[in-house]
Amino acid sequence: MARRSAGGLIVLAVVATLLTVPSPPVGAAKPVGETRIFTRVPAPGHPEGILVRDGVVYVGTHTSMMGNAGGEASRIFRYDLESGREIDHLVIQGQTLSEVHGLVGMAWGPDGRLYVADRSPPRVLAIDVSVSPPTQATYALLPDLPRCSSAPPPCAPSNHPGESLVDGLIFDATGALYVSDVQRATIFRVRPGGGPPGEIWFQDPRLDGPFGVNGLAIEPSGQRLYMAVTISNPPDSAVQGSIYTLPLTDRPGPGDLTLIHRYPEPMAAPDGILFGRSGRLYVTLAGANQIAIHDPSGTELSRFPTASENARQEVPWDTPASMALDGRGSLLVTNQSYINAVPQHWVVFTSWVDDLPL
Repeated sequence: MARRSAGGLIVLAVVATLLTVPSPPVGAAKPVGETRIFTRVPAPGHPEGILVRDGVVYVGTHTSMMGNAGGEASRIFRYDLESGREIDHLVIQGQTLSEVHGLVGMAWGPDGRLYVADRSPPRVLAIDVSVSPPTQATYALLPDLPRCSSAPPPCAPSNHPGESLVDGLIFDATGALYVSDVQRATIFRVRPGGGPPGEIWFQDPRLDGPFGVNGLAIEPSGQRLYMAVTISNPPDSAVQGSIYTLPLTDRPGPGDLTLIHRYPEPMAAPDGILFGRSGRLYVTLAGANQIAIHDPSGTELSRFPTASENARQEVPWDTPASMALDGRGSLLVTNQSYINAVPQHWVVFTSWVDDLPL
């Protein structure tokens, strides 16, 4: 038998090791939070609400904190999910353009229509996207409640000035629609089918703040409503943001309101919230310019991006607002630039989270 040198044995051992180590799978998992620009949003900009269906991404436009009285009407842009290219857009009719106006939360209705909160006048619009061009109808009007400090019921337990700002939308399994009012510490309910004005479903001073109750989501079991309070009232929470839950009962009371998370730093400003099929809860932190990921109990699992990661991006996160899961494992996130009002920041990000829609 021929002798093998020590060097030859080493080479054979290395080759054998390489042959037994499995190769990385094709399409190996990406790091959670890996982000790129999905699309840019033109004027009037300040993208807020976002939804996805049948390969199309729907994005509504809002305003900056400086307001847009006298400006053009809001729009809903439609983008191809695969390419990010604009397909077309719908100009919203009937807005009070002489006042601050804009579109906020969006939700798919049980009838397949797109529902959107319009802040001026306070109303919910139903958009039939199955026809071309899409058609618009008013689904419900929301009352602009006076403050309880100056008027008898029905009133709002709010201490903050400013007009009504209807915001978050979510349908429950019965077809009832829940609508938050950021400035009125109130969640309205619109009965299935719409038509009459929304009724007061729940109010509480704990939902009040400079920006109060905002994004809404229903947990996968369908039993509880989750809500973000963007900036709570001091001294209770030193302008921190909070996540609360309520049971989806006909008339929840103050004792039913449960705090499940309070962000430790001031001005984290939770805004949009969304459950994935995994059961994880995603929250846009408009003040911290991050996405927080929670388990259903409220425990924060992780956040992205870090400040250094954000500084390296082509476009930085700038008051992220709302989210939709794209059906392929990523979050689509609207970058509103609500405070800075930089048109170059009006984008939709796509961020990998390895999760799917409910």
